[in-house]
Amino acid sequence: SGNRLSDRLHEEAMYLVEEGALPAEVDAALEEWGMAIGPFRTLDMIDNRLPWSVRKRRREDDPSRPMPIVGDRLCEAGLAGMATGAGWYLYEPGSRKGRPNPTAEALAIDSSRELGLERREIGVQEIVGRCMVAVIAEALEILAQGFARDAADLDAVFRIGYGFPADRGG
Repeated sequence: SGNRLSDRLHEEAMYLVEEGALPAEVDAALEEWGMAIGPFRTLDMIDNRLPWSVRKRRREDDPSRPMPIVGDRLCEAGLAGMATGAGWYLYEPGSRKGRPNPTAEALAIDSSRELGLERREIGVQEIVGRCMVAVIAEALEILAQGFARDAADLDAVFRIGYGFPADRGG
């Protein structure tokens, strides 16, 4: 259940990047809101190739399912994250603190163009709002499918395991 919530957050974050936000803007908005770590920092930490393999499998299973492409383009360029020294961010050897990666930002712009999207400025409220609505919708689906006993269980998983701010409830 926690992985599904996290996956949906990352997916929405990528949609925001395809529409005009930069990865560092999405991370900053969510971290200022209270998340322990932004989605793109998380993806770089776990290795971008892991969710890429999931997206590839999903496309094989259901080619009609809409999914963001920007993360695919990042991996196709060999930008796996901390493991390779570059992903959504650039990393100095031995450092876990990344700085914005101009190549990843260029790939985001290229992805927008490939999708026929006109990039636009996306504000903090929209970033946080869309990401949280995506997570809430996924949580409701998990509950409806019976994969969690109740909402409190999902709150605990997302708060303890994924850095959701405790003071924001669940």
